[in-house]
Amino acid sequence: MGGENMIDLSFLVNENGREVNKMKTSVIIVTLFFLSCLGLAQEATMTAKPQVKQGEKVTFTVKVKPAPNVNGTVRVEAKSTNGSSVINADGALAADGTSTNPEATIPLEGPTGKWTVTNVYFIPYAADAKKLTASNLPSFEVVPRKTILPDSAVVELK
Repeated sequence: MGGENMIDLSFLVNENGREVNKMKTSVIIVTLFFLSCLGLAQEATMTAKPQVKQGEKVTFTVKVKPAPNVNGTVRVEAKSTNGSSVINADGALAADGTSTNPEATIPLEGPTGKWTVTNVYFIPYAADAKKLTASNLPSFEVVPRKTILPDSAVVELK
């Protein structure tokens, strides 16, 4: 391994090689870890089926780069054209993973017509979401579904 990703922490020890302040050292190391997580999974590309019925799942294929070195979730946000509905499709992404299939269910009464992906995020476990630069943001069409719901029931004691 080269030293291109190394961070000089020599300021945390005195001339005798002892830590200057253990609390300060711990805070700096934890902060550096989370800052390094924010630099992960910076780009995403995706695809989706062109048509989905109301009440059914829409599934996206999302590819990120670079591969993160921590586990997390990829979230795809999509909005209906009229802006009245938003869905969040989530898919787990393991450390060193580059592809996931986030899913969400279109509301049964969700608006029909064109929906567009508006944002993509990587959410490391136990950290804040990072908005990704996304290319090829797909649109899909939500089509009507003829829904049959029960209108009566018989209840018996067992």
